[in-house]
Amino acid sequence: GDFAHGLSTAALCADYNTFAEEDIQFEGRFPAYEAAVAEMSWGPKNFIRDCAAWDYEKVDPGVRAVATSDVPTLILAGQLDVMTPPTWAYDTALPLGNAYVAEVPGYGHSPTFSGPCPASMALEFIGNPTGPPDDSCLAEMKTAFAVPEEE
Repeated sequence: GDFAHGLSTAALCADYNTFAEEDIQFEGRFPAYEAAVAEMSWGPKNFIRDCAAWDYEKVDPGVRAVATSDVPTLILAGQLDVMTPPTWAYDTALPLGNAYVAEVPGYGHSPTFSGPCPASMALEFIGNPTGPPDDSCLAEMKTAFAVPEEE
């Protein structure tokens, strides 16, 4: 899918721009590897540079209080999401009095558009957020792996 780097950078810089390059330490078992990862396009060194280009001020980390709300909220979590694991979806729902979590089997990050089932759940919830959407279609979703055929 499409990735909005500018939008993502703007949000991340506003929320997480609380460290400097000198804060990045390579003290693990593989410091050379850690340093190489830090230099990659999505690594912390480029994140700091991107935020500097966006000219965001550092914020006090204490401003990130846990949100509480009774606004109806649907959280679709990809079962195989390594960026924002399903446990985070359940943790996010805890302080929300009217949240529904659905774990989409066989999918990773951004499962809403991974097939007709999660998309229909999202549309149903938007149309009627007074209760959880019908999630019975999730049971029909299967994980498929592409395996090379033998010759």
